[in-house]
Amino acid sequence: MVRVLILGAGGHAQVVADILLRARDAGQRVHPIGYLDDDNALHGKIFLGLTVRGEPSEATMEN
Repeated sequence: MVRVLILGAGGHAQVVADILLRARDAGQRVHPIGYLDDDNALHGKIFLGLTVRGEPSEATMEN
């Protein structure tokens, strides 16, 4: 299973999330786990069932 964090949480990022979620639902071994975005106002928000986890600089392999 490939876990994916999406950089950004705007419109284009949500299109990417939708594609990944549909691929997962179709049986692909991909698992989107959330977004990373520099906009602090978005942190904790949920889009398409995925949470904005923090800033890209905070990304670790454990996210």
